[in-house]
Amino acid sequence: MFKQGPILDPEHRLTIRGIKIYYDGSLGSRTALLREPYADEPSKANMTERITPQRVANLADRAVKHGFQLAVHAIGDEANDRVLNIFETALNSYKNLDHRWRIEHAQVVFPNYYQRVAKMGIISSMQSSHAVGDSVWAEDRLGAKRIQLAYGWQNILQAGGRLIINSDLPGEPWRPEQTLHFAVTRQDLNDQPPRGWYPKQRLSIMTALNSMITESAYAAFQEDVLGSLKIGTLADFIILDKDPRNIPDQEIKQLKVQSTWVNGKKVWSTF
Repeated sequence: MFKQGPILDPEHRLTIRGIKIYYDGSLGSRTALLREPYADEPSKANMTERITPQRVANLADRAVKHGFQLAVHAIGDEANDRVLNIFETALNSYKNLDHRWRIEHAQVVFPNYYQRVAKMGIISSMQSSHAVGDSVWAEDRLGAKRIQLAYGWQNILQAGGRLIINSDLPGEPWRPEQTLHFAVTRQDLNDQPPRGWYPKQRLSIMTALNSMITESAYAAFQEDVLGSLKIGTLADFIILDKDPRNIPDQEIKQLKVQSTWVNGKKVWSTF
């Protein structure tokens, strides 16, 4: 693939330009790479580095030379820090490169993460379902201090970073209306906890939609053809039964799709 280079379909049906790397494990299984021990039952933790920093750095060097986009799975604070160090080194000689490299999940980070990703133009690709699904045990794993720097969507935006929200299908509830509900409420599908989990990190409806649609198109290098409805873009859109901007937050998860359109053609409909 490096020899061939990215596959960029002019019809925008298939584009291959990304390299996905799994760096550490998960917080739920206590395999995410943290700098300090797990707060609960550290003896059961098996912090995992699934690929060496040297191999990631090698891939980063080749990716930047051949025009590929890196997307690296990093959950723990130490994992996120090491990945940013690798990104920084690889991109250092390419100050004006439109790389749009991504960290997938960015769940637990150090305080300097937010300013670093904003400065480097790194996209934080996060899943609203993770914050809600992990809320019942995440603070036990991390403790009261580290949890303040976890699942921090607003922290990223307030530092000037780029945030995309997606589903992590099939590992979590994945329907778009559910993803939107989680992002706006920080509540599960039963509307718990009542005010949302760490509600200061909630997204407004417009910010959540932007992170799911417009920013995600940017993250895929497709903002000229996707992510907005305007002259010159592909007419890819859905018609909903209600306007998500004008309904109570608790009704978002009940939104129904009435029809789906791809490139201006109706491909599915309830009528």
